[in-house]
Amino acid sequence: MPQNTLEPKNGDFVRYIQDLETMSAASLKGLQIDASESDTGMIKVNAGLEKTARREADQQKREALTATRLKTRAQLMKSFGSLLSFAGVFVVFLAIAEEIDEVAPLGMMLVFAGIVCAAQGAKSLKRLSNNRS
Repeated sequence: MPQNTLEPKNGDFVRYIQDLETMSAASLKGLQIDASESDTGMIKVNAGLEKTARREADQQKREALTATRLKTRAQLMKSFGSLLSFAGVFVVFLAIAEEIDEVAPLGMMLVFAGIVCAAQGAKSLKRLSNNRS
């Protein structure tokens, strides 16, 4: 059907009306009502593409925030592990210097736990940096 004329081909007005209804429904299909953003009580009608673009932008923001949180958590785990290892070494030296044999195993456990935490944090940071590349 030509766009510059209102006359249907071969005089088929029924088909012409059906085509107009189909085009009209297709153009209205993407519209959505959004009453959450209006402070005046008026209903806002958004095109579906606008909603989709906003959803994609929100999804990208959430993914960036999640990546930042994961990176921060991994850095904290690595730092906490290093601090725990240092505390363990300090407890072992204290046990040796003060001749308190009961505390030395606690120091060794702290060193082991610190090494595991630091290694897990470093592994997470490496995995996150590889995922970004």
